[in-house]
Amino acid sequence: GGSKLSSSTVATSTLAANRLHEACAKFTSQIRAGSLATIRTVVEGAQVLVTSARGTVRGEVVHLDEDEGYCCVDMYNSDRQPQAAAAMATSILFEFVGQPFDSETPAMDENDVWSDDNGNTVFIARAGGVYDALRKIPLDCVWTDPTTWLQAHMEQFRTDDLACFLNVESFAHIVGEFMHEDWKPACQALLQSMKMILAQALSQALEQASESPANLIGHASRPEASSLSTDAPPRYPGLRHLLQRHLRKVSDSLCQQAELQVESHLAMEAHPFTQDDALFVKMNRARYARLKRELEVGLLGELDSENISRASKVSSALNNVDTVQNVIDDVFMRQEKMTVQEHLAFEMEIVLESYGEIATRRVLDRTPMICWQAFRSFGNLLSSRLATVTDDDLTDAMVERPEFAQEYQRLNEKCEKLRESIQLLESM
Repeated sequence: GGSKLSSSTVATSTLAANRLHEACAKFTSQIRAGSLATIRTVVEGAQVLVTSARGTVRGEVVHLDEDEGYCCVDMYNSDRQPQAAAAMATSILFEFVGQPFDSETPAMDENDVWSDDNGNTVFIARAGGVYDALRKIPLDCVWTDPTTWLQAHMEQFRTDDLACFLNVESFAHIVGEFMHEDWKPACQALLQSMKMILAQALSQALEQASESPANLIGHASRPEASSLSTDAPPRYPGLRHLLQRHLRKVSDSLCQQAELQVESHLAMEAHPFTQDDALFVKMNRARYARLKRELEVGLLGELDSENISRASKVSSALNNVDTVQNVIDDVFMRQEKMTVQEHLAFEMEIVLESYGEIATRRVLDRTPMICWQAFRSFGNLLSSRLATVTDDDLTDAMVERPEFAQEYQRLNEKCEKLRESIQLLESM
């Protein structure tokens, strides 16, 4: 019975491994879609900052085309902005505004977004039977706006320390919050999938072993018992229950150990730490990326507004020293006008993104590795556990079903009568 169970388990291991691979792939997708891995990712509905040659404006992404590398941004809280700021934002974000619907343009519901047949222009419907045409803004000119949520979160952890430094408690709280909301459910789902995959594999292996005509845990193999249904209970139900009990204990033990290891890993991750220099490299690169892009856009203007090569624009800009100086002064003046809280929010976002990339890589490997280790350990642990089964255990388990014993006795008596009849016929 044990050897047949082992061969049956091997026969089903490939299918179980494929299922675990699929569960790990789903886990990977869930983790990569989590907040810590996408904190600076531009998505539809996100509140963003748009960099332009005329300044930076706030808005909300209403259309995103990653393949073409652009998005369309609607004004955000336009009624709260000063008239001059609203006018500048309108000129940056829209081709035109307030166009009435006509017979060629069917009326849409307010805030509906659509494009023309060629996909060249994107529109958004407004109240009052009019619509606006949105500009296509390159994605490298669009940034997530941490002041919309991160600044408020940081203010909740304000202390009596000088308010020009990042709050470590706030950082750790955000990391822990994201892990609890995104990582913990994904890890638990993967552990549950592993548990179900093991249970299904063991059940299939046991059924395949039971179907063998010579096994001890399945149906009888004697020719004279052919009248018994192949779907009948096993000849030795006690032996089958003994195996099931040991299989279940090994499976439960492995799953429990895996759960403890995952919980321990998540507990460690709740206290941010790394010695990876990539953290500081990424932080330094990201810290000045937006400033660099503002200078580029200011010097080169709207790259898609005219059919002029980048090299020509660079040459033209550098030949005009006054223009270069004005652009630099304008960009740095906007930086100086930002509040300390805004600067800290941008810095916190960069640290979260940089650390999140490293921490995400760890959990992407760690939890699946724990599951695969449990999966690979099952065979050896089962063999070790079955080796503890004593002869007395087997004797107690190998008791035939009463129905089978009665049927077996009836068939034996029938065979004995047949033999007597044959002997009588031969003697005549």
